[in-house]
Amino acid sequence: KREDAFDAAQIALVRSLAEHAASAMANTRLIEELDRSRQELDRSRNDLARRADAEQNRAAILAVALEALTESADISLNAVAKRAGVANATLYRHFPTREDLILEVYRHEVAQLTQAADDLIALLGRLRFRTCATVGDLCDAISTLAIRGAPALGAAGASGVARSGLRAGGAR
Repeated sequence: KREDAFDAAQIALVRSLAEHAASAMANTRLIEELDRSRQELDRSRNDLARRADAEQNRAAILAVALEALTESADISLNAVAKRAGVANATLYRHFPTREDLILEVYRHEVAQLTQAADDLIALLGRLRFRTCATVGDLCDAISTLAIRGAPALGAAGASGVARSGLRAGGAR
C-alpha cells in the first residue's frame, strides 16, 4: 500500500509538473507575443518619427526651392539642398529630377492658392450670412412693430411697411 501511495503521489507530482510546464509554456508564448507587439509598436513610432522628419525636410526643400527659383532659374539642386539644410541624397529621394522639384513647387503653390481662395469664399459666405441675418433681424423688428401698429412708426410708417408686403422674417 505504501508503494501504491508513493506511486499515486508521483503521478500527482508529474501531473502537477506537467500542468505547471504547460502554464509556463503558455506564459512564455504570451511574453513572446507581448515582446513582438512592443517591437512592432516601437517600429511604428520610429516610422512616424521618420515620416514627420521626412515631411519637415520636404517642406523645407519646397520653401527654399520656391525662393531660390524665384531668384534664379539656374540654381543647382545641390545649392537648394544646402540652403534647405538637408543632404543632397535627401533632396534627390524626394525629387529625383529638377523637373520633379519644379513641378512640385508649382503644385504646392497652386494648392496654397486654392486653399486661400476656399478660405476667402468661406469667410465671405459667413460675412454674407451675418449681414443677411442682421438685415433680416431688422426687417423682422420693423414688421413686428408695423403689425402691432407701433406709435414710434406713426401711421404712415406702419402703413408703408404693411403696403410694401413685408412679413415677419423679411420675406415678401
